[in-house]
Amino acid sequence: MTKPRALQPGDTLAIVSPSSPIAKEKLERGLEVLHQAGYRTKVYPHALDANDYMAGEDKDRMSDLQQAFADPEVDAVYCSRGGYGCARLMPYLDLDAMAASGKMFLGFSDITTIHLALNRRGLVTLYSPMALSFSVERQPWVYESFLSALKGETTTPKDVPKANTL
Repeated sequence: MTKPRALQPGDTLAIVSPSSPIAKEKLERGLEVLHQAGYRTKVYPHALDANDYMAGEDKDRMSDLQQAFADPEVDAVYCSRGGYGCARLMPYLDLDAMAASGKMFLGFSDITTIHLALNRRGLVTLYSPMALSFSVERQPWVYESFLSALKGETTTPKDVPKANTL
């Protein structure tokens, strides 16, 4: 398994939308967490596209994702949100090249499809909050946990509530 390198302030995260669309204002609010921590972001050309319930055309979403993994200026690939549409990209992605990049990949929900494909190719990925997750206020431990994971730290913040079995 290839574990991506830990990120440091100044590193760049590519912002892509492989699933459902995100509104510009929500994306901007969500990215503030990264900017305040000293990270740079590069929003890909089609990240704000919207075509009904998907973030633009399949070919454009695929292209942004593929280019983000190939871009030498990018240190990690961060999904704006989940939703629907990721599975439609799978036949067109060069998953071997994406995994070989060794870049950190972040997201959850519909993005799980890509996580699993990259994991099967040996790349460790980070199942994490996305930009949409941070477009609304969260508990401090959520920010702490996310930013620690970017740095490669795996300790759980002390304020995380204990789970309740339902």
